[in-house]
Amino acid sequence: MSLFSAAGFRLPFPGMPDTAVFDYTSQKVVIIGGGTNTGKLAIQFADLAGIATTIAIASPSEAALLKSFGATLVIARQDSDIESQVRRIVGDELLYVYDTFSSGEQSLGASLLSNSKKGIFVHNTPGQVSDAVLARRKGVSKISM
Repeated sequence: MSLFSAAGFRLPFPGMPDTAVFDYTSQKVVIIGGGTNTGKLAIQFADLAGIATTIAIASPSEAALLKSFGATLVIARQDSDIESQVRRIVGDELLYVYDTFSSGEQSLGASLLSNSKKGIFVHNTPGQVSDAVLARRKGVSKISM
């Protein structure tokens, strides 16, 4: 639902007619809570679709498993510089962030999105993004699942 539905990232579902012209390999996705069951499933679907860059934010103890599912990189959820690590990898090109875990304060997910392009932040649990983080974004479509 988060990757392929109209309520999520709106990416075309693999194998459908409109996927012939869609470039999955140029897409970049961050999954916060990559070690959760939902996060693991999302990583596998991103890999199945052929998304070239899937960054998981998770416990380092999950890194090997998440990479075997298709995560390109695993960033430790305890790190204080998650945003700078993500930006070193994707620059200002990140359009898709899926948060499977955070409740309450959800500014991390929105802070990872591009500053110059409209991105989509999907989350599973209720929460809010600080106005300061939203002000830095060109546009964020915040969609609850």
